[in-house]
Amino acid sequence: MPLNRSSLTGAALARPRFVLVAAILTCLVGLAALMNFPATEEPSVTLRTATVEAYLPGESAERLEKILARPIEEAIRGQSEVKTVDTQVRPGAVLIYVSLHDNVDREATAATWQKLRSRLADVQPQLPAGTVGPRLNDDFGRVAVRTIAITGDGYDAAKLELWAKHVRNQLQSVSGVAAISLHGVRREMAYVDLNPEAVRAAGTSVAAVAKALQERDQLSATGQLIQGGTSIAVQTGDRPGRVSDLAAFPVPVGNGAVVPLGALGTIRQGPQDPPQGGAFFNGKPAVVLGVSMQNGQSVLAFADALNARQDEIRPTLPAGLHADNITDQATVVEKELKKVGQVFVETVVIVLGVVMLFLGWRSGLVTGTIVPMTVLGTALVMNWMGIELHQISIAAIIIALGIFVDNGIVVVEDYQRRISEGEDAPSAARAAGETMLMPLLVSSLAIIVAFVPLVAGETETGEYMRSLGIVLAITLLLSLLLALTITPLLAMRYIRVDAHHDEDAGFLGKVKRFYGGLVGKILARPLAITGGMVGLLATALVLIQFVPQELLAPSQRKQVQMPIELAPGASAEQTMATAKRISTLLNDRTLFPEVTSHITYVADGGPRFILGLNPPAPTLNRAYAVINLTKDADLGETIARLDRTLKPRFPEARFDTKRFFLGAAETGVAVFRFIGPDRAVLLDAARKLETRLEEMNGMARVRSNMEQPLMRLTVSIDQAKVAAAGLSNAAIYGAVNAIQDGTPATIIRDGDTDIPVVVRGDQGDRATIERLASLPVGPPETGVSLGSVATIRIADQPSLLARRNLLPMVEVTARHHTLTSQAVVDKVRPLLDELRLPPGHVLKLGGEIEESEKANAGLNTYAPFALVGMLLLFLWQFGSLRKALIVIASMPFVVIGATLGLTVTGQPLSFSATIGILALMGIIVNNAVLLLGRIAEDREAGMELFPAIAHAAEMRLRPIVMTKLVCISGLAPLFLFGGDLWRPMAAAMMGGLALGTLITLVLIPALYALAFRRKQDDVAIAAA
Repeated sequence: MPLNRSSLTGAALARPRFVLVAAILTCLVGLAALMNFPATEEPSVTLRTATVEAYLPGESAERLEKILARPIEEAIRGQSEVKTVDTQVRPGAVLIYVSLHDNVDREATAATWQKLRSRLADVQPQLPAGTVGPRLNDDFGRVAVRTIAITGDGYDAAKLELWAKHVRNQLQSVSGVAAISLHGVRREMAYVDLNPEAVRAAGTSVAAVAKALQERDQLSATGQLIQGGTSIAVQTGDRPGRVSDLAAFPVPVGNGAVVPLGALGTIRQGPQDPPQGGAFFNGKPAVVLGVSMQNGQSVLAFADALNARQDEIRPTLPAGLHADNITDQATVVEKELKKVGQVFVETVVIVLGVVMLFLGWRSGLVTGTIVPMTVLGTALVMNWMGIELHQISIAAIIIALGIFVDNGIVVVEDYQRRISEGEDAPSAARAAGETMLMPLLVSSLAIIVAFVPLVAGETETGEYMRSLGIVLAITLLLSLLLALTITPLLAMRYIRVDAHHDEDAGFLGKVKRFYGGLVGKILARPLAITGGMVGLLATALVLIQFVPQELLAPSQRKQVQMPIELAPGASAEQTMATAKRISTLLNDRTLFPEVTSHITYVADGGPRFILGLNPPAPTLNRAYAVINLTKDADLGETIARLDRTLKPRFPEARFDTKRFFLGAAETGVAVFRFIGPDRAVLLDAARKLETRLEEMNGMARVRSNMEQPLMRLTVSIDQAKVAAAGLSNAAIYGAVNAIQDGTPATIIRDGDTDIPVVVRGDQGDRATIERLASLPVGPPETGVSLGSVATIRIADQPSLLARRNLLPMVEVTARHHTLTSQAVVDKVRPLLDELRLPPGHVLKLGGEIEESEKANAGLNTYAPFALVGMLLLFLWQFGSLRKALIVIASMPFVVIGATLGLTVTGQPLSFSATIGILALMGIIVNNAVLLLGRIAEDREAGMELFPAIAHAAEMRLRPIVMTKLVCISGLAPLFLFGGDLWRPMAAAMMGGLALGTLITLVLIPALYALAFRRKQDDVAIAAA
């Protein structure tokens, strides 16, 4: 029979050399693309969050909420792109997290932040005098692919900072570097601590000494000098060259006399006091560099470039100074790629083994040929589209493998059948491709359409998983193209008819005959069969409510994180000392043999080194540790050992040791937010909830932002006494501030280091209320002390006031040892229902549950469009509304097997499990389309309804069972070795596929019989 060159298969068979060469070239180019493919640990997700900071030292949180937080919030909230505004108000500081709407494009975020900066600049003049900021930081979501610790025995804070900047400058020139941040820096300072007696004896004051230094530190251009035709700039004034020079600096005092500064107090150089932050690497003070990478780069190639530059830098460092890697995304990516690559190879081997078992070794190899071609071709398209190689995109290929190999199986099986019926090889090859074109195209498009809700969603979780749907679409369409071109071409050349294809022989023949009898019973009672399946579906929908739910699984990184919190009133010195002791203990390998290294940040969460990490807010009473573990460490046991060892030794600290997590929300944490205008109402409700949560057995942690109040020293000025003494409020404020925080006086440039000089009162004046009361606040000759014009007393003040979208907010979080976040909420649901919050006050769930609701809302929004799209595809294929509705009606029944798979394996209903259910629907659709197509062929050949259904079902038995076994076998490595992220999806799909045979081979014939039977068909089946 002459080839029909107008069809895709006919054209391929007519030009075999062109097709084979094109396929080989595609594989070679795809292989070359894989050699330097952009690879990262996780997909690039646009974190539409920035922070805004503002400071007004000395003010209470309550007052800052009114005069600082509200005006800034109102300015931010006025921008239409802003979705939420979360504010933390602490004494002297306001920190605001600004989140944009999910529909703000990645390209538009930079312009949006710039508009917000303009709004903040407009509101700044309206803020109280002395306000620092507001400053917007839009690098909050930047991920550091490597963190490096600079340490050295005998190196002070200034030297560590100096060499850290040196290393940073050297690394900046590495191709692909986006930014390098510094953390744990303790700035070197020079403090002039004046002795009160010496100051009074000299007839001066702290303010006068600071002013003298400021006036001495004046450099100004005062014209030019022309000499010999050359212009020489004239500059007057100078600055001290070293801190030690300050001791001889002459300070003017009364009667025109001067005294050296060294005679008035103590001059010392050292780290900022009190400390505002720091870091300890393996028990030693450190400065940490966070290196972030430009988008579109391969983290593996980038790591090689960094390693080469670090190897060049190390010999230039002085003796005893070290630059050690703390976290390195490249090692994680390399490990994940090896693991996923192993899973992929195992999947390919298993799939080919099952195919060869059913079709014979020649047919199995022909079918399997499209596997490497599809994978390499997909890699080429991914590279062209800018999709990076990461665990989501790789998993998409593995998931698709069990689906797209079905295309080759169907074509080869049809080819074998035609050959066994007497057709010549060219005709059989062409007919197999042409006949299967429409069914395979429609089923592939239906699977792609089923994933549209996942791709179209605008949530962070949807964006995180988006590449899965895109890569799946690329893989399916490419495999379809290959199945219709390469597979018929190779089948015609290499597949021979043998006994292996005799379906009526051996075990397969017995199964086929048994199923033939079963189909007759199904067709005799289609309504009962359909009712039974509906009953199973209803049972599954009830049981799935009891399956634990979560958004994404915790990360499998061999690292744990440890937030550490002291009492809100803890001093910065105490936090630093405690963090150093903890870091020293963590470095003890006899206590923690599985710990390889660790970093502890003080008053800083350090850089974000994975996407799902939200660094803790900078607070002086908090520290944050990242602990690296050996590759064989058990995460759960390590966390338990850390808690058992550290908590008794540091009773003053509160530890929250935990694994890292994937996505944008912490896994397993239930978040309850009480929001409303009356903070007292919110506090009362939150305390009731906190009590109930703490009473639950197995509760690992219950926290709230209801922190203990802080002690505040209040200086109440007597205005009459101030006026009588001839003073002003400003003079008194300045005197107190000079004693407490000090007054910046000058800057000393020692080499490459700028050292600020601060003049302040002696520590003794700041130690007790009595010493503070004796502080002189006027000119020395007046003898006026602070206690004579003001009342000094101690009072409580809030340590933290939280707000959300311009309203007060109290948040309670809970994490259970075994229950998911949704299960925790369900346990306290009766209490939540009992809470009768006044109008205007609400309880909202946040965290993982909120993210899950947003992700599911995105799916629900686009699901109707996907359903309509699939219906139109089936109408196009069959030209029959009843047939299209049969396929659509069969889709929900995949929940039966999915529920069974999740329940038996104990896996949660996660977002990845939802993806598995979508994939299941596509597989069921594929089989249903092919079965209905076969029934249509038999009907066109003249068969009656029931015989046509029975014959088509028998003919599709082997390929359906084979594809199910191929998919289940292919998913086994993903379930066993794919990790917690993919195990729920694999469990749902394997369970759904195991019972999917009921849908295709039992439900579809029953539905078809119900939809198309006539009275004479009932008579015929009764007679049979």
